[in-house]
Amino acid sequence: MFKGKVSTGSILLTGYLVLSGFIILAATRIYLMYGLVEHRLEFLVIVSLLIFLPGLMLILVWRRQERRLLLQQIKAGNSLSESFSRYKDLFLSNPIPMWVYRVSDLKFLEVNDAAIDKYGYSKEEFANMTLEQIRPPSEIALLFAELNAPRENFHHVPGVWKHQLRDGRTIKVEVNSHRIVYNNENAALGMAYDVTERESEVKDLWDHAPCGYHILSPDLTIIRMNATELQWLGYTSDDIVDKVKMADLMTPEGKIRFVEGYNQLMIQGEIRDVENELIRKDGLVLPVLMSAKVVRNEDGSLLHIRATVIDDSYLRASRHEEGEKFRMLAENSFDEIFMFDMSLNYTYVSPVVMQLRGFTVEEALSETIVEGMTPASGQLAMKLIKGEMEKLMANPTKRLDPITIDLEMLRKDGSTVWTEIKCGFIYGLDGKPFGALGITRDISERIRMIEELVGAKEKAEQSDRLKSAFLANISHEIRTPLNAVVGFSDLLEEEEDPSARKEFINAIRSGSDQLLRIIDDVMYLSRVDSGEILIKPAGISLSGLFTDLENLLRNIMLKRCPPGMSLNLVLEKGKNPDIAFLDVARVTKIMEVLFDNAIKFTSTGAITLGYGPGCAKEMVRFFVRDSGIGIREDQQTLIFERFRQADHALSRRYGGTGLGLAISKNLVEMMGGTIGVISKEGKGSEFWFELPAASNLN
Repeated sequence: MFKGKVSTGSILLTGYLVLSGFIILAATRIYLMYGLVEHRLEFLVIVSLLIFLPGLMLILVWRRQERRLLLQQIKAGNSLSESFSRYKDLFLSNPIPMWVYRVSDLKFLEVNDAAIDKYGYSKEEFANMTLEQIRPPSEIALLFAELNAPRENFHHVPGVWKHQLRDGRTIKVEVNSHRIVYNNENAALGMAYDVTERESEVKDLWDHAPCGYHILSPDLTIIRMNATELQWLGYTSDDIVDKVKMADLMTPEGKIRFVEGYNQLMIQGEIRDVENELIRKDGLVLPVLMSAKVVRNEDGSLLHIRATVIDDSYLRASRHEEGEKFRMLAENSFDEIFMFDMSLNYTYVSPVVMQLRGFTVEEALSETIVEGMTPASGQLAMKLIKGEMEKLMANPTKRLDPITIDLEMLRKDGSTVWTEIKCGFIYGLDGKPFGALGITRDISERIRMIEELVGAKEKAEQSDRLKSAFLANISHEIRTPLNAVVGFSDLLEEEEDPSARKEFINAIRSGSDQLLRIIDDVMYLSRVDSGEILIKPAGISLSGLFTDLENLLRNIMLKRCPPGMSLNLVLEKGKNPDIAFLDVARVTKIMEVLFDNAIKFTSTGAITLGYGPGCAKEMVRFFVRDSGIGIREDQQTLIFERFRQADHALSRRYGGTGLGLAISKNLVEMMGGTIGVISKEGKGSEFWFELPAASNLN
């Protein structure tokens, strides 16, 4: 009988008991109903027969069923025996090494003939060995890590593993194992495929392929490189493997492209035919085309990078002649030639960029085109580029005409240079643009000439305005004293009072002096412009010069100051050597002009004049300081220009033609000096000039 199933005998016995019970119940009822007491014996015999005969029939049926089941079991046993024998023959005669080992201690329970032949151990030796004993010591930890990995019923060790034979040799195998129950024990059935020869063939193909192969770790260290690439570079495997990063074998330009390619590789998972340059051991450069692919773990982390390298020397040599023509054209051009991609990153810049903007080619290539411009020009360029891009999107098949634009570029030293840029898109075979080619021309001289022309025009217009103002002013300056001369002359003719006549004569003399100064200034300026004024330096005593100036200027002060005005004249002599080499007449003229201005704009206080050491060696400084109305800061440079005063309203109030300071500036510059003013509005002014004056005269 099979466990878990109801036997045929049990079914028959149960049926017999149920049937007998029904017969006895039916007979008892008949016996009681019909009163068959006098026929008790016959009744019992009939009942017994009714019970015995079905039981006998059931026993016969049960025996027949048991005999049939026994025959089936015998047949099934024979079939199982034949199947086990067949599978055992398959296990033992399989040409692939196979074994059964206990999972708990890895002890071999059974091995086939192929395993005995392959590994060199006898069946008895295998029976006393464990699975770890056919692994090299270096593989033991990996074995247990693999066996302890969480799997349900199946063990498969990916990759190639090493097994050790009895004679000490090591072979490479791929192992598959499967959990089974063997002799009521948890076991595993294993198969080992020898891939040593296949590995040798693969290694031979790897090492002697017509292209280079290498594998990089996640940190880009070379962990494997084939013999072809090693031979190209002139290194051995011991020189490079696990010691050198791939970027260390590249030129500086190659490192830049390598970083760009790596970023693209991490995004796309694969790159193809990227141009680069590797440095051989002898220092020569090997041009190559590199392709690479990312290999990741099951969790998505980077395992390694596999790359192929193709020697690009021949292909580049064929392109070298055309490239050389382009290089000669670009490097000998007076204009900068450049190319950039659709991301506005430079892909080529000619060496002229060094002369144009002061950057090296490498520095220029590291920036975008907009970064090399001033903010205003960068915004203008981006607006123009955006417009061109919109045209491309609107009509992708139409080729756009080149554009021309003036932009201000940044130089390395922080200055700027104006350039004219002509640029147009470069189109590929598919008709789509992949970049742009342009020429940058220095137009600084053109801009300077335009600015000079504009400045000259503005200056001429301003000069016309100033001359008009000057003519209006000088006409007023001439009419005022002339009216006084004419008017007081008429009065003088009719006046008999001596004191009044004397006052009229003084007024006529003052007007005449004023007219004489105006005419003298105009004539002097004309002589300066015509070059008639010559500088005639001579050795003089500075202290003596200023003694004479003091007497001259005191007389001028007495003539110019209105009655009742109190001004002090102070003389400050410096510590310079007393002897100097100067033109006395020109210095006196300048001091007289400065002193005249001081008197004009100072009503009270003091006027101080003097000299002292200049800012530089062998320079002498002269000055006239007053306590007058002062000059606004924004007007201090204008007053030295012709026909200009600090304020036109002042000319009406204080008079003057605006020529004195212009004449002084011309004279000072003719003598190689400088002139200036220090002033604050309402707090007086100090006019100064410095002249070179050699003091060691013989």
